[in-house]
Amino acid sequence: TLIVPDILNFGDVIGPFSIELDETPCAPFHVDLAAYNINDNSFSYFWDFNDGNGDPTGNTQVSHDYTQTGTYCPQLIMTDQNGCQVFVECQHPIVVENLTLAFEQPAAICEGETATIQIQNAENYAWSGGPVSYDEVSGLYLLTPSTTTDYTVTGTLDDCVTTEVITVT
Repeated sequence: TLIVPDILNFGDVIGPFSIELDETPCAPFHVDLAAYNINDNSFSYFWDFNDGNGDPTGNTQVSHDYTQTGTYCPQLIMTDQNGCQVFVECQHPIVVENLTLAFEQPAAICEGETATIQIQNAENYAWSGGPVSYDEVSGLYLLTPSTTTDYTVTGTLDDCVTTEVITVT
């Protein structure tokens, strides 16, 4: 196997293939990979996604979903009609993370009072479990349970979703 990081002198292109990524790097994370020349039929392509999976179909364009958090560096093995292989190493790792909501558990409140909470890291929040309102001026959520209540908040950011439980006593 010959290791050639830029086999065809394509400069800043990641080897002779390109990567198109989801906006937000959280699992599941979608990647589209394409050879520099998608009409190339002089090579057969084997895509190694670096997560234990690969695509042996020989296609110049493939898609893959990273389902677990981690750092991945997809690579490519190009094989010509004579069986000679060119190994194209990944130059830029893909880091897949979990979406994590940032908040502090609200302090205990007395009956009839309102707990306030600021929550961050997502674009949208959906609440269940009890009455919730949002104060646009302060940027705080107002939780007004009549008894100890477990609120469930689901945060979304692009195609990333996470859920947290916040208990108000």
